[in-house]
Amino acid sequence: MAKVTFKQPKQSKQKDQKIKFEEKSPESYRTRISFNFSYLISDKKYNHEKMEFKVHKKFLERICALSTEDFVVIKSWKKEEGFEAFKIDGLNPPSSFINSGRDKKAGEEYWVFRLSKLGRVICKRIETTFYIIAIDTKFDLYEH
Repeated sequence: MAKVTFKQPKQSKQKDQKIKFEEKSPESYRTRISFNFSYLISDKKYNHEKMEFKVHKKFLERICALSTEDFVVIKSWKKEEGFEAFKIDGLNPPSSFINSGRDKKAGEEYWVFRLSKLGRVICKRIETTFYIIAIDTKFDLYEH
């Protein structure tokens, strides 16, 4: 039977040198989405100023639900629960969004999430930040 021997690794000049590993919890690998209201269009028909109470309540419920889940998980949801991404002809984000350079980073697609049958929220997305552009409770902002 062959004898197996193991060699000790050579010691570095600094004997007390320790390798430090940064421990990360599973939570640190999660990617949650956030919402930005800075570029909501000023037309009161499509922003929160004239929103009915039940629509406002559903709006807050949806934002809470979406922002507490990982983006990877949300992407796997059906469009009725998560997001739907597509181009909307004739809809332009506010000039402040365009002038900030965010429009180029966000690309041409709009990201839409539903408020059940009460309306839809139209956003532009850069990474995991969703810039809310409009809240369409009359379903007349774009063709469905």
